[in-house]
Amino acid sequence: MLPVAIDGLKASEKTLALPQSEVELTGTEPFGNREGVHLSDLDVGCILELRTKHHRYEIKYLGDDQASISGNAELSPSPITVRIKGSLNEVGGLEPRFLGRGMRMVFRRVDTHESITTSKIAAIERRKADPR
Repeated sequence: MLPVAIDGLKASEKTLALPQSEVELTGTEPFGNREGVHLSDLDVGCILELRTKHHRYEIKYLGDDQASISGNAELSPSPITVRIKGSLNEVGGLEPRFLGRGMRMVFRRVDTHESITTSKIAAIERRKADPR
């Protein structure tokens, strides 16, 4: 893996290599040579549970690139609206509107415009659309 600077930090300072046996992916489809979820394949109201090294995010898809996200005690203890940019691959390239296992999710808060990059995605669980 090549070190990549993300928000002023080297990737090696923020990464965790997970053995394949510890990585789960349920309710998702392969996308190219990646396993994950493309936003265009989600129904509005669909709930994703996304687990990284430190957090378990609940993401409610709102359409286009918008979602309601919670699960980070500092950034989103209660749901906040974000724009999901996509995922960063191993060399720092952005795969737009795609959330992939082993990649880092990138989103921007709508209220503050702060861009956030998570640690590597360890697991994604896709749930049915929330009727609310």
